[in-house]
Amino acid sequence: MGYDSKVKITKSQLRKTIREELIKEAPYKDPKEAGKELEYQLGILGAAIRKHLKHASKWGEKYHRSAPATINMVETLTKVLMKMK
Repeated sequence: MGYDSKVKITKSQLRKTIREELIKEAPYKDPKEAGKELEYQLGILGAAIRKHLKHASKWGEKYHRSAPATINMVETLTKVLMKMK
Protein backbone atom coordinates (compact mmCIF):
# COMPACT_ATOMS: atom_id res chain seq x y z
CA MET A 1 0.00 0.00 0.00
CA GLY A 2 2.93 2.36 -0.46
CA TYR A 3 2.67 5.44 -2.55
CA ASP A 4 5.13 6.28 -5.25
CA SER A 5 7.58 8.86 -3.91
CA LYS A 6 7.83 10.66 -7.25
CA VAL A 7 6.12 14.03 -7.35
CA LYS A 8 4.75 15.22 -10.65
CA ILE A 9 5.22 18.88 -11.44
CA THR A 10 3.85 20.88 -14.33
CA LYS A 11 6.03 22.94 -16.64
CA SER A 12 4.59 26.18 -15.29
CA GLN A 13 5.32 25.12 -11.70
CA LEU A 14 8.88 24.23 -12.70
CA ARG A 15 9.37 27.58 -14.43
CA LYS A 16 8.04 29.40 -11.38
CA THR A 17 10.39 27.47 -9.08
CA ILE A 18 13.39 28.15 -11.33
CA ARG A 19 12.51 31.85 -11.54
CA GLU A 20 12.28 32.07 -7.73
CA GLU A 21 15.65 30.34 -7.33
CA LEU A 22 17.28 32.69 -9.83
CA ILE A 23 15.92 35.70 -7.96
CA LYS A 24 17.34 34.35 -4.69
CA GLU A 25 20.76 34.02 -6.32
CA ALA A 26 20.87 37.60 -7.62
CA PRO A 27 24.42 38.91 -7.33
CA TYR A 28 25.24 41.47 -4.65
CA LYS A 29 26.64 44.81 -5.79
CA ASP A 30 28.30 47.47 -3.73
CA PRO A 31 25.87 50.42 -3.42
CA LYS A 32 28.24 52.89 -5.12
CA GLU A 33 29.01 50.39 -7.87
CA ALA A 34 25.31 49.67 -8.38
CA GLY A 35 24.57 53.40 -8.63
CA LYS A 36 27.24 53.94 -11.26
CA GLU A 37 26.13 50.88 -13.23
CA LEU A 38 22.49 52.00 -13.15
CA GLU A 39 23.43 55.49 -14.33
CA TYR A 40 25.50 54.01 -17.18
CA GLN A 41 22.72 51.64 -18.28
CA LEU A 42 20.11 54.42 -18.15
CA GLY A 43 22.38 56.53 -20.38
CA ILE A 44 22.47 53.70 -22.91
CA LEU A 45 18.69 53.31 -22.65
CA GLY A 46 18.21 57.04 -23.26
CA ALA A 47 20.42 56.93 -26.35
CA ALA A 48 18.56 53.88 -27.70
CA ILE A 49 15.21 55.56 -27.12
CA ARG A 50 16.31 58.75 -28.90
CA LYS A 51 17.70 56.76 -31.83
CA HIS A 52 14.80 54.36 -32.35
CA LEU A 53 11.75 56.32 -31.16
CA LYS A 54 10.67 57.16 -34.71
CA HIS A 55 10.58 53.46 -35.61
CA ALA A 56 8.43 52.36 -32.66
CA SER A 57 5.11 52.64 -34.49
CA LYS A 58 6.27 50.49 -37.41
CA TRP A 59 7.75 47.94 -35.00
CA GLY A 60 4.45 47.77 -33.10
CA GLU A 61 2.56 47.10 -36.31
CA LYS A 62 5.01 44.48 -37.51
CA TYR A 63 5.35 42.68 -34.17
CA HIS A 64 1.82 43.21 -32.89
CA ARG A 65 1.92 39.99 -30.85
CA SER A 66 5.04 41.07 -28.93
CA ALA A 67 3.95 44.69 -28.54
CA PRO A 68 1.70 44.23 -25.44
CA ALA A 69 4.50 42.63 -23.40
CA THR A 70 6.92 45.33 -24.53
CA ILE A 71 4.44 48.04 -23.57
CA ASN A 72 4.06 46.46 -20.11
CA MET A 73 7.84 46.37 -19.66
CA VAL A 74 8.12 50.04 -20.63
CA GLU A 75 5.27 50.99 -18.28
CA THR A 76 6.94 49.12 -15.41
CA LEU A 77 10.29 50.73 -16.10
CA THR A 78 8.65 54.15 -16.31
CA LYS A 79 6.99 53.64 -12.91
CA VAL A 80 10.32 52.65 -11.35
CA LEU A 81 12.11 55.63 -12.88
CA MET A 82 9.37 58.03 -11.72
CA LYS A 83 9.89 56.81 -8.13
CA MET A 84 13.59 57.74 -8.23
CA LYS A 85 14.47 61.04 -6.60
